[in-house]
Amino acid sequence: MAQPIPLEVPPRNPRDELRSRLEQAPEQHPEAVLAAYEVLQELHSAGCSRLCAESNRNGSRASSRQFPKGSPRQRRSETNPSASTD
Repeated sequence: MAQPIPLEVPPRNPRDELRSRLEQAPEQHPEAVLAAYEVLQELHSAGCSRLCAESNRNGSRASSRQFPKGSPRQRRSETNPSASTD
């Protein structure tokens, strides 16, 4: 009769795996890391980081505020009254 092959899998630590991937990222993907920093800088310059922080701090109140007329964040219905918001 066949005997089962003992398999011992060491327990994995996802936190250590993530830390290792983060440490290796600048060496393996330098262009991607620099691009991500540029995107973060643009978001910061546009004030999005402040908005996100306020949203986090205040729940949904900060994220549901109205944006000024002409803002690229206007609702579709404000820029095109015939657009449906269903």
